[in-house]
Amino acid sequence: MVKLQAFNGSASLTALLLAAVITEQRAIRRSVRRACEELAEVLEHLAAGEPSPGPPGTAGRRTASPGGHRDP
Repeated sequence: MVKLQAFNGSASLTALLLAAVITEQRAIRRSVRRACEELAEVLEHLAAGEPSPGPPGTAGRRTASPGGHRDP
């Protein structure tokens, strides 16, 4: 009976580990896909001669002036 419980425990832990690995892999693939889409968007802007939109989350921020000082 103890051997059966040990086998069930090891099978359960293996399944849990496999599920965690698969979930992480899917998250990484989504992240890579999103990064590729953003890169394609930036390349489209550059090919059209437009300035790139900048990194996500920086809309409305002021960038450094050519002298290297940030505007207040």
